[in-house]
Amino acid sequence: MESLVSKGLVKSIGVSNFNILQLERLLSVARIPPAVNQVELHPYLIQTDLVKFCQSKSIALTAYSPFGSPGRPPQNHMGDKDPEKLLEDPVVAAIATKHQRSSAQILLRYHVQQGIAVIPKSVRPNHILENTKVKLSSLLFLENVILMLPVDV
Repeated sequence: MESLVSKGLVKSIGVSNFNILQLERLLSVARIPPAVNQVELHPYLIQTDLVKFCQSKSIALTAYSPFGSPGRPPQNHMGDKDPEKLLEDPVVAAIATKHQRSSAQILLRYHVQQGIAVIPKSVRPNHILENTKVKLSSLLFLENVILMLPVDV
């Protein structure tokens, strides 16, 4: 991949689902560090150490599944804090009601406010449009982030 950058065929290199150990190994041998690491992130899977590590190495993060995993097969459910239920989380719903937004908008803003890019999945045009309207008061994060941050599962 580094040769593609050198030849001008790509501008940067990204990785997906790399943990800290994998990133450290890559950085120890790479001439060109990855520009981005795409990982699953949401309030039920905050990966604090990975977020801090990537920030310290100037590796951008992109969060996939910011709404959890509503399509997860029933046999893979993990109880009360299953990512399937993130859009229905009572804390997220209360924040959404308070700010007159949808739960999806609150979850997207949660990441954007932290400087993390998000790639939500949606096939419905009205949801796609709604997902673009995440600009809320910066107080959202300050007031509510502690309520939304459980311990990593």
